[in-house]
Amino acid sequence: MLSSVLAVTSDTYVILDAFDVRYMNPDPDMLGRAKHVYRVSEFDSIEEIAAIAVDLAVRGVPVERIISFTEFSQFGAGYLGLLLGLDADPLAHVAFRDKRLMKDRLGDAGIRTTSWRSLSDRDDEAQLRGVREGLRFPIVVKPAAGFGTMSTTRVEAPGDLDAVLSGVVLDPHLKSGQLIAEEFVPGRELHVDALWYDGEPLFFVVSRYYQTRLALMAGAGTDGAPADGSVVLTEQDEPQLYHRIRDLHHDVNEALGIRRAATHLELFERPDGELVFSEIATRLGGGWIGGVLSEYLGYDVHRAIAHGLLLGTIPAANPTRRRLGALHLRPARSGRITAIPTEERMTEVAGVLRAQRLRSPGDHVELRHPSEWCAFVVLGADSADEYDLLARTVIKELEVEVEDPEQTERRVGRQDLKAHDIEAMNYNQLIGVVRETNRPPGGLRSIALLAQHGFLGPGSHVLEIGTSTGITAVELAKLVGCRITAIDINEESLVEARRRAEDAGVAHLIEFERKDATDTGYETGTFDMVFCGNVTSLIPDRERALAEYVRVLRPGGFVGAIPMYYVDEPTEELVASVSAAIQVDLQPLYRDFWLDFFVGGERHAYWRQDYRFDDIPVAQVERFVADILARPHLAELGADAGAALTRKYREHMVLFRENLRHMGFSVMLVRKEPVDVEPELFTSSLV
Repeated sequence: MLSSVLAVTSDTYVILDAFDVRYMNPDPDMLGRAKHVYRVSEFDSIEEIAAIAVDLAVRGVPVERIISFTEFSQFGAGYLGLLLGLDADPLAHVAFRDKRLMKDRLGDAGIRTTSWRSLSDRDDEAQLRGVREGLRFPIVVKPAAGFGTMSTTRVEAPGDLDAVLSGVVLDPHLKSGQLIAEEFVPGRELHVDALWYDGEPLFFVVSRYYQTRLALMAGAGTDGAPADGSVVLTEQDEPQLYHRIRDLHHDVNEALGIRRAATHLELFERPDGELVFSEIATRLGGGWIGGVLSEYLGYDVHRAIAHGLLLGTIPAANPTRRRLGALHLRPARSGRITAIPTEERMTEVAGVLRAQRLRSPGDHVELRHPSEWCAFVVLGADSADEYDLLARTVIKELEVEVEDPEQTERRVGRQDLKAHDIEAMNYNQLIGVVRETNRPPGGLRSIALLAQHGFLGPGSHVLEIGTSTGITAVELAKLVGCRITAIDINEESLVEARRRAEDAGVAHLIEFERKDATDTGYETGTFDMVFCGNVTSLIPDRERALAEYVRVLRPGGFVGAIPMYYVDEPTEELVASVSAAIQVDLQPLYRDFWLDFFVGGERHAYWRQDYRFDDIPVAQVERFVADILARPHLAELGADAGAALTRKYREHMVLFRENLRHMGFSVMLVRKEPVDVEPELFTSSLV
């Protein structure tokens, strides 16, 4: 999109956030054609957007228009426009993201929308009562400023509301937890993609989703018919529908002040023919929509948007086929992808005009919402019958396959485990079998402290060493919405870690890989933090591991460590027993050893808190063991294997309880800085 804008005018100032810089790899030559490039940590940073507004103002730059490409930049773009005096209405830009304000303004204008209620606090009984008594069920609950169908849930009856709300997990990219509850609308779901200049459309395309997005979330079957995707409805075939929708869109534009913008509007056509507005965004539609629009226009849609918004005209549309649409290719169930067609294979099917693959074999998909993209194909045919046949052919020939759940279980050896297999396992392998939540020392508190004091945010990239069953990676993703690469050498634990990430709704933020901490293979300076917890103490060549942490860390980044150490001298028998349990030659180490180990050269002490483990009663350990071993998936073990697991797991827990009575740990951050930075002389202590 940016290259299309720069092709029209180089009098352009560009704002990139950390995500753009890190993952979109903008072409330096292309950016060099702009007047200036600003970089911000995220588009929602008020301070950084305000600084840009000031810089433009003091330079005397006459800003005529701000173009926002994605959902994530809309609030920032609106705020910047407000500061620069481009919009007199301080809430105008908010109405394009927050569905409550959007529908409130449309309701005031007499436009039919779904009936709704605000849920700014899901624990507020007055608001809950308003939803139960003020809306007809079923209803739909979703984030007020969300996008797509992420974190969207259908509630069938008033009595189900509390239980459903307690299970709503918001996407980590959403900063506000406020929700909107609205009545469910039956009928077919449509989307309208248009480009407006001075209130008139330069192109206007109505499409029908094969199935409603909520039906997809419910897993409705289609017997080989298209399900996920949409097909363009031509004005030639449905002139009355186009006329009615165009009139509705004009009314929506008038109510929301849309004069010059690309828009993506969604609405429902009820069984009786009534049109009901759902929502609108002032941006190009996501997913496959850009590809379909390019085929409809006969040239790249980004070129049309750049020309339309800046010049007011676009070349005439010249559709490549009379019937156009697209399919989102995704598996029938969640799991680990074992096969997905290449783009070359997809375009070999006659009638496939474009293809895009967004996943690879080995990736895990959750299918918690329809916008978890795997692969797109844009289809073209000369009639409705030919299109339907083509879509069915594509569905049959271009499958995305995932591992069968039983294959997954067999792959980690769960069903075939024998007593002797369990006896041979070390503790790390054992927790993969029982699916124990293997927390770092200090648990969730330690994770939160390192995230807070290490200044992690949505734009951060963390490498976790020794993720085990994934608790740290999942918690970081939920806390701050950052991207995590989590490694471990134990495949059994990684399988459980992926399952936990999927259950928590954060699998899209975490990449789990089987790698050695001493030789990760990642590029130098890749990560903002290397989170190693207490894992370093279990690595035989810990010096080599530390060197690898520092190598892959960016300058100014942090090593987040939580080393455990003895505060009382243990007996030789205890040390030998723990060493045998974890299959590591354990040496009694104390706090000063770890402080000296992690700090030195370009590794500078930044922050630290010390703790000692509590003395946990044996009865509490016994209850914990009983709860873990009662998990349903362990019932499939044979009697001998089950007995071996019970004995060995209990022995481990009792042993660890005795060992930890003599231990403490430090939660610490070490910063990578140049070696010539002098140490701090006048230190201080908390009082």
